[in-house]
Amino acid sequence: MLADGLAPVQRAVRDAEFATVHSRSFSPLIVPGLLQTERYIRAVLQQVSQVYGPEDDDLDEAVAARLNRQDVLAAPGHSWHHVLLEQVLWSPHGSLDLWGEQLTRLAEVARGAVPSYRLGVIKRGTVWAGAIPNMSVQFTISDDREVGLELPHTFLVPTDPDEIASYVCAFDCADRLAVYGEEAAAVIEAAAEQMGVG
Repeated sequence: MLADGLAPVQRAVRDAEFATVHSRSFSPLIVPGLLQTERYIRAVLQQVSQVYGPEDDDLDEAVAARLNRQDVLAAPGHSWHHVLLEQVLWSPHGSLDLWGEQLTRLAEVARGAVPSYRLGVIKRGTVWAGAIPNMSVQFTISDDREVGLELPHTFLVPTDPDEIASYVCAFDCADRLAVYGEEAAAVIEAAAEQMGVG
């Protein structure tokens, strides 16, 4: 995937996002791509480059391409629903200074700053009653036609209806456990304050 650099991957993801009408996703450890600030994007892509290669010769281009993906948030006819674990709020990439900026962005979105985006947070200490117990992989369901799975060694895209249904079930479980709106924003801001970045 990265043989031609970081930027082509970001452009391909952008095309896929614009082709998606309704997206549901779950994150156990990283901020959703469409909500990442520029400095957070740079920190994450630098990490990808250092761990997997290639050299970050196209880092600036890749950051710009990833930011361009966010144009879809203002495009009509799309909706985004994302649930993340509170642990994401406590897992900074880059400096704590940029982390405060990133958490501010998440709180704004939780409060409705992006009408097409619904952001939920599963609070630490939540009892996972009636939920799938091994929710440890980031995934995105695109229009009930495919699931994108980000694994350490590869990116998988199941399209079998039964497999998709299992991820829809997992997402629905996460959705029921999450808090939204002001309550989600309060969780985000509390994390920022406790970390000294709010």
